[in-house]
Amino acid sequence: MLDCKEARVGIVCNGNEVEEYAVTRVDDHVVECFIASSAGEKFSLRFRNNLRDEYIQFKYFMDGISLDSFVCGPDATKDVVGVSVSKDKSRPFIFSSVETTDDESAHAEDTVAQALGTIEIHCFRCVLVGDSVFQDGQSSGLECRPIHERSKKAGVHRISLGQEFTSRTTRCMTRLIDSRDSPYAIYRIRYRPRAVLIAQGIIQSQEEIQEPAEEAEDYREPAANAGSKRNSDHAQHEHTRKKQRVGGSESRNVKQESMHEPTIKSETQDQREELTIMKDQLLALQRRIVEMEQRGGRQIKQEVLTLGRSLGEPIVVDLTDD
Repeated sequence: MLDCKEARVGIVCNGNEVEEYAVTRVDDHVVECFIASSAGEKFSLRFRNNLRDEYIQFKYFMDGISLDSFVCGPDATKDVVGVSVSKDKSRPFIFSSVETTDDESAHAEDTVAQALGTIEIHCFRCVLVGDSVFQDGQSSGLECRPIHERSKKAGVHRISLGQEFTSRTTRCMTRLIDSRDSPYAIYRIRYRPRAVLIAQGIIQSQEEIQEPAEEAEDYREPAANAGSKRNSDHAQHEHTRKKQRVGGSESRNVKQESMHEPTIKSETQDQREELTIMKDQLLALQRRIVEMEQRGGRQIKQEVLTLGRSLGEPIVVDLTDD
């Protein structure tokens, strides 16, 4: 929850408090933040009073419209799930998409459109002074009329109300300790689609969050295994060096890598064709040597005759006169 003094505020969706982003303390009694909203999702306001012996009145505004006030007792938490439309009926808060129009009659409401996407809550310490009677027929003012396209609000959200549900409301009268001009605390919560917050750099995308973790995974090696890995690498190097001193009759072996070593890629088609050609050339040279020795011609000294141990390592045949 957002905290400023002893009055706390949060937004709840699907039973869980949503995460706040770019939380800013403007001064000692004003806090601002952003949250991600999803069109069609219901939400509620959560109020928390941490004072021990005083009530707090939470007065809230949505999209620039003054709605209702709720009183929270000392050391108590209260969830407000919607707007009361009668003493036993309420309508839930819902994030909704903004509809735009080119109708010039809607242009007169641009001042209202500029306040879309904001929930503002003013907190006042207060004293209970008696009960009050609920007056039916009150209008919330949250009608979702189209907004003129020049308002540049396409693609963002606004708040609407869902279908009525049963919810009994008790009314009371209070006397404020803090004046209306100087609230005890103020919260400004700006809600936007997640894609908008990512585009504005307010929150990170999932790819940006995963990338540093993947890089750390690539370079992480437990200290306890470092010594054994060095010993294993040294032993493998010695084994390979000894094999290189053995004649060409030794068959080729493929080294099986451990889980901590990089995987060797398989031969490509071009490499396999190149290896076949090199083998044919070697066999042709060997046949030529045999033929020349049988004819009793020049004495040939074979200095080097080695089949490369790995792809890309050349075959070298050096034929010189004595």
